[in-house]
Amino acid sequence: MKKINLSIILITGCYIFMFPSVRAETSTDILPEVREKFSQIIPEICHNSVNYSLDMKIEDAQKIYHATQNCLFDQSVVKATNELNKEFKPIFKQFKVEFSPKSIAIKAKDCTAGKIFSVQQNKPSGNGYKSICQGLIPGSNIDKSFSTCKVSEAAWNEFCGYQEYLSWKRLDSSLEKEFFEEQESLSTGIVWSKYKSKEQAKIKKELQDIKKTLEESLRQYQYFEQGYRTHLWMKLIYEVLDITTRKKMELLRTAIYTFPAKFHNATSSNCNQP
Repeated sequence: MKKINLSIILITGCYIFMFPSVRAETSTDILPEVREKFSQIIPEICHNSVNYSLDMKIEDAQKIYHATQNCLFDQSVVKATNELNKEFKPIFKQFKVEFSPKSIAIKAKDCTAGKIFSVQQNKPSGNGYKSICQGLIPGSNIDKSFSTCKVSEAAWNEFCGYQEYLSWKRLDSSLEKEFFEEQESLSTGIVWSKYKSKEQAKIKKELQDIKKTLEESLRQYQYFEQGYRTHLWMKLIYEVLDITTRKKMELLRTAIYTFPAKFHNATSSNCNQP
């Protein structure tokens, strides 16, 4: 019975999520069942790693979201660098070029809210999630889990969860509750309607800012991945050309040195002198 009830709640939640007009007209009368299971419903829909609760304050949710995204990108850069080095190592070896880059360590202290691995792996297979990105390349040990495609997927999933939290938070009664809890510290001239308008504007701006920030972050990550790959190819070409040029110069010097500086019985080493 518990499983059936959760399914009904999930279907109801999905219906409201897919039709914003329904959500807009709901005001603060969110279904108690939806509110109670909110932290379960959002990951089922968005496949994000953070379990947001409507009782969570916006400031706290904001910190968790940004820390999670920072963790995702910071550690993805480190992991992608190591994986690209691993991918290019046999190519360098094929051309007999020395290439022994040091593996960069992922520092846990740089990540305060979740690990990149848990974000990437938080994709339950039983609820319809299917990645469109390539993972481990068949027949090799090259891991594409930190390609631009994979990182984009994970980042947009995290965005989806936070976006839904903000969209529902502005309709929830907890916003009004927080206002009255802080009433003593607020100016007596501030009324609930003004406070609500201020919070609504703050949420609207936050939704706009996180979308722009995420789009720019993904663009920069793509530049990094393409740029580092190009850097490795250029390094290989430079090294191969350098080795080839040095070998040819050595052959040329060897050929030149086979001739004496001055021929036997010659009065001069100048060939133009009669």
